[in-house]
Amino acid sequence: MARRIALVTPFFGRDGGIAVHVRESAAALRFAGHDVTIICGRAEGNEDSSGVIVVPELDDAGSGMRPSSLARAVRGIEPDVVHVHDLADPRIVAVTRAMAPTVITSHAYPGCSHNHYYFRPGQECTRAHGPACLPNMALRGCLHARNPLPVPGQYLRTAKRLDAYRSADAVAGFSQAVLRHLARNGILAELVAPFTPTLRLAPAKPAREEQEGTVVFVGRTVPAKGLDILLRAMRSVEGHLTVVGDGWERATSERLAADLGIAGRVTFAGWLAGDELHRVYRRASVVAVPSLWPEPFGLVGIEAMAFGRPVVASMTGGVEEWLQPGVTGIAVAPGRVSDLAAALDRILDDPRLRARMGTSARAAVEARFSEQAHVDSLVELYRMAAGRWSAHAGNGTTTAHAAR
Repeated sequence: MARRIALVTPFFGRDGGIAVHVRESAAALRFAGHDVTIICGRAEGNEDSSGVIVVPELDDAGSGMRPSSLARAVRGIEPDVVHVHDLADPRIVAVTRAMAPTVITSHAYPGCSHNHYYFRPGQECTRAHGPACLPNMALRGCLHARNPLPVPGQYLRTAKRLDAYRSADAVAGFSQAVLRHLARNGILAELVAPFTPTLRLAPAKPAREEQEGTVVFVGRTVPAKGLDILLRAMRSVEGHLTVVGDGWERATSERLAADLGIAGRVTFAGWLAGDELHRVYRRASVVAVPSLWPEPFGLVGIEAMAFGRPVVASMTGGVEEWLQPGVTGIAVAPGRVSDLAAALDRILDDPRLRARMGTSARAAVEARFSEQAHVDSLVELYRMAAGRWSAHAGNGTTTAHAAR
């Protein structure tokens, strides 16, 4: 049965993992016959604006939002379910739950005040949000920032964020790593199959467009993504690195490439999407995911695998749930330059290994991360949320009509 779905998110555009996910998830739901409207605080880029409502008062943090503006947008849609992405604010949940079942997807680690959720590379935090976080952030270095002054404010916002998750009718995550984190904070969540449209767009067999010796990195140019580790590894790897993405450390990364003497073998392409990004994947010999933090999932990995490309990735967080070492790629310890360089060399030096891993990678994505699996898991989540919401409504805890 088709549903009327409202997706609420701070930003709708072509850049950034969450924005891209919302766009593609909406497209998959529409293709399956559902009526989907996106409510966002900001829309940028050459995006199709049909089915998009912009609520300007809604900023990235949710602060300063007028609940009446969101309420009007939701009321105008009359959705069967509201699905909130990256806006875990108790006020937002209160507004949406007054009218419809509300689901929140956790794209990262909402119980971590600064969202990094690790101490040293590969050392995932196992703590629930609480007072002990303050000295850990300030003294043990898990803040991963020089300025501790924002810490108290971040801590208080995290407490509110967790309250929003606890008040939703259902919570979703894309990996067991995220579900473990939520459980530590007393939040029961459901696993949803992630989806990458590259599976639909990529050829069934690995394309023959590979430019031999090409290493590709796709992601934000920020410290947690480990681009500096990859640049240092490339100093001893015979190949060319293409960096797709942007961020506040891009200029620093460009300077590091120059200092290492490899600037001529590194291309900083900025953000790419659609055909431009797919062309980069098709030309890749291998895709590197050198993250220092525990990736909540690591969508870049399955995008590369959909194009039949092997992946070298830090074995941490959600990466453990899709990378099969020796089958679809090679796992390395986070932060170890020599290990990363050796893994890249091994794949670049062996065309038969690349081909075998690429074929296995494509098959793995087809088996586990299809569009149908994504939609089916969402529909089941919405059904669950509607049941819980209706039960609450029957107990007088919501003010809205029962779900249709």
